[in-house]
Amino acid sequence: MEYFSSNPDNIQAFQELHKSSEIGTWIFSTDQDEILKKIGLDRSIYSDILPNRLDSLSYSAKYQDKFDNMSSFPLGDHSLEKFLNLSTNKIDILKPYGSRNDHTKNESFCKYYIIKKAKIICSNLSIAVFDKNNKIVKECSHNSPESLFKWLQSTSHEPKKLQRATLASVQQTFNLGHWFIDALPRIWLAMTQLDEITNSSTLLIDTCKNLLIRKSLTGTHFESIVSTLPFSYFSIDELIVPLIPNFNERVFIASRIINSLFPPSPYIEREIINIFGKIPNRVYLSRQNLSRRKLVNGEEVEDILSKHGFTTISPEIYPLEFVLHLLKYTDIVFGPNGAAFCNTIGAPYSDQSSCILYPNSHLDDYYFRVTKALGRRFIGLTNTPENESLDTNQMIHRYYYPSVGLDYSVDIDRLETAINISVKG
Repeated sequence: MEYFSSNPDNIQAFQELHKSSEIGTWIFSTDQDEILKKIGLDRSIYSDILPNRLDSLSYSAKYQDKFDNMSSFPLGDHSLEKFLNLSTNKIDILKPYGSRNDHTKNESFCKYYIIKKAKIICSNLSIAVFDKNNKIVKECSHNSPESLFKWLQSTSHEPKKLQRATLASVQQTFNLGHWFIDALPRIWLAMTQLDEITNSSTLLIDTCKNLLIRKSLTGTHFESIVSTLPFSYFSIDELIVPLIPNFNERVFIASRIINSLFPPSPYIEREIINIFGKIPNRVYLSRQNLSRRKLVNGEEVEDILSKHGFTTISPEIYPLEFVLHLLKYTDIVFGPNGAAFCNTIGAPYSDQSSCILYPNSHLDDYYFRVTKALGRRFIGLTNTPENESLDTNQMIHRYYYPSVGLDYSVDIDRLETAINISVKG
């Protein structure tokens, strides 16, 4: 507890607090009466400010998941199946598991907050938005903002002052998938439905270094663009926070935007044929050029997939528009769980399949939900046979406290079986 109090937004401190016998099981949200009491807080730290609601969108985002029965776990990965099915109850994939984020609310509309005299603190893990009374605006915050509330109480740092700002930062652990699906639709909402109130404001986003981000923001009406990574602290006279709570709607909007930014190109198609000799219809998204979660037996995996007609692609070494264009024509996309699957956003609502391989040490639901929202057939398997049956809390624990950096081996027999199933459809 003492370590957490002095290091409120340090992941090791979170983990140490989680292990405390005083507190019991904690699922990466301190918004629980018992946890708040243990860290010297109560529910009076939360703001009662309410959002404004938008009932209609220019894009028709009335998504119906007609592919609900198109998920399969053919190798008996029951814990993985339970975990991912549990995830479908979450309205917003970025928010913690729990009753405050389930589909009983059925939030299929957009909304926005206007917060006067706001403060924002962004750290390497969390985003906390505060109202004029320094109370947490929960819906606008991310990943245990209560820790940053404690930091705010004791800090002597002076915030950077802004007159008007629009917040699109979502995750503080940037990858293109989160930009596609979580940040970009917020900006679209700000520029289309909220253009009068967001015009000439400062846009706060995780980062603006990526080519896609710069292209996405060309011609926007924001006065300036400011990155919140890796740490930032702002005091803002007027803060606008656009929100699209429903994940499927964010995917729908993002897909439309990405396809308009990167339309079909005969030039790119010729480039693909020049490199691979054809337009591949089966693609393996390799992680072998990345720094972590690589396959120890990666060459053997690629050889087996190649025998079944799969072309190996490392998305990080090709231009984004190249990868997006290539994946439009695939029947099957196979690969280890990771952000590369967000590139399938260029080919939604098709009969294509995504087969995702999960390490047993790291359960994750984001790219499963991307696949489901795009209407693609999903096949899931773990790298080795399950040797234990996990209960709900154990599964969620592996989600919030994974061994994310570990390389791992793939059981070749399981791989062969999954390939055969995916190829046969």
